[in-house]
Amino acid sequence: MVKTIRDKQNSEFLSVAGFKYEALRYKERRVLFHGNGEQEEKRMLRYRLNKFENKAKLRIKKITDYPLLSISKMVHQAKGKMSLFSQPLDLDVMTDVQMIYEPLWARQYLELYKSLLLQETEIQLLQFGESHTLCCTNQDQLFTWGWNGNGQLGSDEPRANHQFTPSEVELPIDIQVHSVAAGDQHSVVLDSDNNIWLWGNNLNGELGLGHCNEVDDLILFDGLPGDEKIIEVQAKGKKTWAVLEDGTVFGWPFIGPDGQIYAQPIELDFPKKARIRTLCCSLNFALFLTTSGLVFSQGRDNSDGQLGHGDTLPRDEPKMIEALKRLKIKVSQIACGYKHVICKSTLGKVFTWGWGERGQLGHGWKKSELIPRMLNLQRESLMCKVL
Repeated sequence: MVKTIRDKQNSEFLSVAGFKYEALRYKERRVLFHGNGEQEEKRMLRYRLNKFENKAKLRIKKITDYPLLSISKMVHQAKGKMSLFSQPLDLDVMTDVQMIYEPLWARQYLELYKSLLLQETEIQLLQFGESHTLCCTNQDQLFTWGWNGNGQLGSDEPRANHQFTPSEVELPIDIQVHSVAAGDQHSVVLDSDNNIWLWGNNLNGELGLGHCNEVDDLILFDGLPGDEKIIEVQAKGKKTWAVLEDGTVFGWPFIGPDGQIYAQPIELDFPKKARIRTLCCSLNFALFLTTSGLVFSQGRDNSDGQLGHGDTLPRDEPKMIEALKRLKIKVSQIACGYKHVICKSTLGKVFTWGWGERGQLGHGWKKSELIPRMLNLQRESLMCKVL
């Protein structure tokens, strides 16, 4: 039964993606055999496009009826993945309501996906802010839509004008986008030339410019010292993070004990041999994974033990999660939710900790865990009970 449901879900995505590959196949036939391929190609493109539009109308109806489930499927599609489960296990926090996205987000994404498909262009990256979306293609096009009250869309429209349909951001010429990140009301782009571009709200120092004044244009960020390669940028809430190739980490803004805002990049203090490979961040805390598989955490919010140290005290400086080290666990992947964390070891063991009132930790009870607890992934433990 599960296989039948899974195959049915996958067929929805394969049929849409198949349109692009079938079009490429006919174009290849035309080039190789120089026959009547061009007319045949156009005929098949029209035929497949009509089928795609009919399917899209049906999908839009499903999206309207079941917005949350459909959004999950479509984000899977954007990442080039097929649905392997009968139901989604977890979702990134994203608002899909008419007061922010009208028409609904999923409908706009579907229209953008369809238009790019005809141009043989694929969506590569998706990032969601509090009320805006960043979408990057394999042709280095960046599309944004949503609220624009703080200029977070990077468009030429006045800040009060929200964009309810995706529009392309006019990036400087010859920029090749490496990655994108979205805070609550600011946006970040890392290009292939090791440059960071920022725009949006700066009233809390989100752009790291050393001040909290409003900025109307895209800013080429030069606040990091030296020429070390930047391998990752992340943003969440009002915070922005950058990981360098030598393992150092910079973040901004920070709030001092006296409430003063420090709106410039500050290097975090790790032990000398700790070299950070990647990080994950939530609204007011972050976790850092070293090349040796150790995990450090830092943040002002530890109200549910999401920092993993066995207490609920905030940490201004990164601290190693000793519970994982004592178990001799080498972590290979890590991710943050709103107030909880999940990680996987190199041996395939999975640990969760933090806020658990909604059952998101997966231990069979609804309470928070102050230190990492290993999930029981035996088949008999995965039985679901309808409440």
